[in-house]
Amino acid sequence: MDNPRTPIDLHWHHVEVAIRRVSSSEVRSDMTASPIHAPFGATDVIAMVLLTLAFVFWVQSRRSDHEPGLGWFALALGMVGVWIGADALHVPVDPAHVRQTWWFVPALGGIAALCIGVTDYLHTPHRLRTLALVLLITPLAIAAGMGVSQ
Repeated sequence: MDNPRTPIDLHWHHVEVAIRRVSSSEVRSDMTASPIHAPFGATDVIAMVLLTLAFVFWVQSRRSDHEPGLGWFALALGMVGVWIGADALHVPVDPAHVRQTWWFVPALGGIAALCIGVTDYLHTPHRLRTLALVLLITPLAIAAGMGVSQ
């Protein structure tokens, strides 16, 4: 196939030449395989998305239509975004992998704020709202108290 005649032959000719070059060349010592180091990680991207949404919800809650619960949604997304963005503070390094610190409070607080925001947004009647918030937030408070007291 030294003289390619069709475009397909020409393509395969270039592929064969490239394979011969790669297989016959020596690997240089300065071209070792290493992972590409990105300037940011996936948790950074997630944190920025959550913080951007928190800002959007906060701005929207200040507008004239004033949707109920958007301020709580903004607070929840902001707290969880900060918690996710600072992943070095909450990655378990303890041998038991169950030790909880005060740094979990923003995550649990974000979930609690989301509970309040949802009940606000759905215009839950006062009596049912109180019951729902007690049932939703009590397990979070127990989890925070159990984890931090160790």
